Amino acid sequence: MHPILFRLPGGLSIPTYSVCFLVAILVALVVYRRQLAFRGAPTDGSIARASVSIVIGLAGARGAHLIQSHMLKEPTVDWLAGVEQGGLVLFGGLLVGATVWSLLLWRRGRLGAVEADSAALAVIPAIAIGRLGCFANGCCWGTECRPGAGVGIVYPIGSRPDILMPDCSSWHPVQLYESALCMALAVVLALFSRKPAGWAFAVALVGLGAIRLLTELFRGDLGPAPRLSQGVAAALLAAGAGLILIARGRDKLLEKNRSSC
Repeated sequence: MHPILFRLPGGLSIPTYSVCFLVAILVALVVYRRQLAFRGAPTDGSIARASVSIVIGLAGARGAHLIQSHMLKEPTVDWLAGVEQGGLVLFGGLLVGATVWSLLLWRRGRLGAVEADSAALAVIPAIAIGRLGCFANGCCWGTECRPGAGVGIVYPIGSRPDILMPDCSSWHPVQLYESALCMALAVVLALFSRKPAGWAFAVALVGLGAIRLLTELFRGDLGPAPRLSQGVAAALLAAGAGLILIARGRDKLLEKNRSSC
């Protein structure tokens, strides 16, 4: 764990989680705008709409954390207490932020496959960066890593993983698993960026859903399965698979029409 990245004169501490989170947001905004420009889509107001969606999405991520804490019967926490060092649920933020972003685009008449592809290529690497912050912070920890089951990590005595799992000697670094898998998915999406509109978004849904279903098997902080997050991941995977079938059918129809001409 390395929860504090550095300390400023005067004793002000800068949390590693917050820095990773801010870097993830900046990367997402830059990639999103560049992808829109690359695809020939309008970029005016794109950063403003994405920023509003991110801010409201943060409220969704925090709200989902409070609901999750209640379901796990953890001590009640304040709405903003310690949010700079964690306490955010990814799927809560994604679902709320994506809803706001979609509504803002819909009002402008710009909601479509090109925008969805651009957002997917921006969000996935941002998740990978954010998980590095989780690893440094010591949240979202994994299950016990038994000898021969991989390379485990050890949390300090008195840390939350140590307190809640006192019989565990080493843990799966599930945050790094998810980060590495999301970076791999980002590379795959880059390969799909030149395919017809809609493909990258569909593959991102399938990939993120599959990644979360896999990494959920190694999560030690969320209680026993089945979990709500697993249901959301399965829904993302199914939705992405459906969109892939639609995209394939559309591409075949377009190819048939070109051939007949």
